[in-house]
Amino acid sequence: MFKNLLNPFNRVTETESNYFDVLRGGSSLVVFIHHIFIIIWEPHIGKAVFNGLLTESSTAAAALAVMIFFVLSGFMITFSIYNNLSKNQFTDFDYLKYIKDRLYRLHPPLLFSMLIVIFVYYFIYLFELHGFKTFFIEGDYFQKIDNITLSLKGVASNAFYLQNLDASLPFLEMNTPLWSLSFEFWYYVLALFLTLSLFSNFKLLFISLFIALLLFMSTLSNSFYFAAGAIIWFSGAFLAILYQSSYLTSRVTKTFSIIALIFFFLLTCYCFIADSQSIFYHLKTHIAGLTFVSYLSVLFSHSQVRLKMNTRIRFYISSAKYSYSLYIIHWPLLILTNSLFHNLFHDSVLIRTIVTILSFIFIIKISSFSANIFEDRNKIKSMLGTN
Repeated sequence: MFKNLLNPFNRVTETESNYFDVLRGGSSLVVFIHHIFIIIWEPHIGKAVFNGLLTESSTAAAALAVMIFFVLSGFMITFSIYNNLSKNQFTDFDYLKYIKDRLYRLHPPLLFSMLIVIFVYYFIYLFELHGFKTFFIEGDYFQKIDNITLSLKGVASNAFYLQNLDASLPFLEMNTPLWSLSFEFWYYVLALFLTLSLFSNFKLLFISLFIALLLFMSTLSNSFYFAAGAIIWFSGAFLAILYQSSYLTSRVTKTFSIIALIFFFLLTCYCFIADSQSIFYHLKTHIAGLTFVSYLSVLFSHSQVRLKMNTRIRFYISSAKYSYSLYIIHWPLLILTNSLFHNLFHDSVLIRTIVTILSFIFIIKISSFSANIFEDRNKIKSMLGTN
């Protein structure tokens, strides 16, 4: 039914690929720097600096970075699905390859991050380091986490991508950024069921599974934010389909993209000044995510993706290679940093600055190491003996 409407797979240009790398690398660094701020700096300077503007700006930037991850994930996964279908002349979908590709990509670095969490916990616990009972000391304005906690249920919840889906499920405070990974994993599953409902011989079965999963997710306590994130993720997916079609550069798409960009940008501005009890205020970063989708649509439809290479841009591109590893391992390593040096932070801004710089470099190196091993599919296959 869809074969005559779909074009052969079209790869992104080198410039566009580099642009995506800048966005991925830059977004992971924004989240990382935000967490450095709230763990190392904010407890000692408080949230009222510049009337709270510093804290609000840092938090908003990190939240928007996660939305950018969702958009890029939806775009890239849909590209992968489209390529898979294109290789089969849009008559079949190699779902086993899709599943294996996703698991090879997600799970090895995730398991490594779990090992880091366990190591950090027992290192602090066995040596009764700072944070064993509490991170809070006199003079702190607050602490992001009160003390280290670890449970087998929490580790299992993360291993099966269940964290933050429901309040009844264990939440692993020793690696809180993994909440978004659990959302993203189930978006992958929804995308799989949706694709198979269109391109398989068992359409009714997979339509039923797709609807059943949506209904199940709607019963969970965090279903509202799961649904909001899904809109962002599937907006990125829709943009990928537009990219592959001949409609992206049409006059209608160009006009609609500009109108959408203006609309969502103005709506985002309103959300940030809306009453804190308003639904618009709580959805401000998600609506900002739709602004970002509209921005990408304008760039692609008008062929305006430009990138001037310099040292900073090259750093962002290189950081994209380990952006996933950085995202999922930096939090427990920052907790370890706080445990080792927190007692010194009150005495000197210089010490906080030195520890910040050294921690930044060390965690980047560990992330790069993790990516070189656990994000290399060939190395993982070699370890598992599945070459």
